[in-house]
Amino acid sequence: MGDANCYNRNGHTTPVVIDSVARKYRRHDMPGGWILPNDGYGCGYTDLPYTVKELHKLGFWTGLWTENGVDRIAWEVGTAGTRLCKLDVAWVYRGYDFALDACRTAYEGIEDNCNGRGFVWTVMGWAGTQRYATVWSGDQSGDWEYIRFHIPTVIGSGLSAFNAATGDVDGIFGGSPETYVRDLQWKCFTPVLMGMSGWSKYMKQPYVYGEPYTTINRKYLKLKMRFTPYLYTYSHIAHTTGVPTVRGMVLEFPEDPVTPGKATQYQFMSGEWLLVAPVYKDEETRDSIYLPAGVWTDYWTGRKYTGPMWLSGYEAPLDRLPLLVREGAIIPMYPEMLYDGQKAKDPITLDLYPSDKKTHFDLYEDDGITREFKKGVFAETRITLQKKDRNTTVSVAPVKGEYKGMPKTRHYVLQIHHGEKPKKVLLSGKKLKKQKSKAKWENAGSGWYFDAAEKDGILYVKTGLQEVTQGFEVETE
Repeated sequence: MGDANCYNRNGHTTPVVIDSVARKYRRHDMPGGWILPNDGYGCGYTDLPYTVKELHKLGFWTGLWTENGVDRIAWEVGTAGTRLCKLDVAWVYRGYDFALDACRTAYEGIEDNCNGRGFVWTVMGWAGTQRYATVWSGDQSGDWEYIRFHIPTVIGSGLSAFNAATGDVDGIFGGSPETYVRDLQWKCFTPVLMGMSGWSKYMKQPYVYGEPYTTINRKYLKLKMRFTPYLYTYSHIAHTTGVPTVRGMVLEFPEDPVTPGKATQYQFMSGEWLLVAPVYKDEETRDSIYLPAGVWTDYWTGRKYTGPMWLSGYEAPLDRLPLLVREGAIIPMYPEMLYDGQKAKDPITLDLYPSDKKTHFDLYEDDGITREFKKGVFAETRITLQKKDRNTTVSVAPVKGEYKGMPKTRHYVLQIHHGEKPKKVLLSGKKLKKQKSKAKWENAGSGWYFDAAEKDGILYVKTGLQEVTQGFEVETE
């Protein structure tokens, strides 16, 4: 989650953002990763090195939002420590070549003056812009119609090779507590999102509306943080292949006769395994969700549906985004945290939805900061999953590759949507201890527990500490 504004209005200077925004995110136990002061349109900035330093102590990277150029970027990045540029229409409006050159100039200005990755947001772009920038939809007004038309906009951007495409959460004009929640929910399953406090009577931080909205927004932002290894892997795939994270249904199900048309324009796949159907009306149900062939599991309840079918009347109170999981899903998750690097990425949790067909997920990880990944300095771990009759096998292969800071050992937690209680669970051929209760399992270093009441039956497994270069296998019988 990013936060942007002209924070230094009414006689304030740029460091006001430290107390007025950054510390409020943390006091509200709210994830947030970067802050973008507006340095154009009469805003300017002061005390930039101090601001960057103090924000970084709180887990935020700092960027700048420029009106008409990046002539000071060498100092801003190399000395002050900024790591992001947002390019506005006043600079990039002149046409195709100029907009591409503007993005490239900002991108290279970051990479030429630090060891970080170029991170640019631009309001205009054409084919090729995705090499340098996130694109966002400009100055929009938050309402239900805004949510409705942004769903196919982001899907279409992905089909045009823009993996990082978005719109400001709930726009910069108008908005309401309800539309903010609904817009934030689905954007948490896309690669990038930002709130920009512009000209609305509402500020656009996720904590400003009070309850129940703050709790709901926190829930989804924390879930997005936990899903980092899942979404980061798909962003890596987008980087190397052009296939986006937000995938139109036709991209994942090209042979399905329903998916090529507009009937599925208000839903998408987040990666291969998660079907997201945003609520874009002032309602607490969602109609016309299309499920292609196969078994689909409601993420929140564990209820199963068998496609192809249309799902209507889906119960979606304000705190529930319609979210369904495709059979065979492997979803890696990090521990809960408010920003990347706050905690060690251990244990890693694997949320697993077995099918009769063997599936796999190639977990991608790197240092998250530098450009060393371009030299092959990263790691991949293949995870495979298959169910035969009542038995499920989960294999975690030895890691391939290495990067600075990579853990040598790791704890693994498996959440297997098993449906039936197994007789025994084996870890690399050896029996794991069955724990007598969920509480005892949570306090144990290893073992298993089957919770028949949770989401139609979940088998919980702890492996204990594992060498990442060795790999292991979990089998149920």
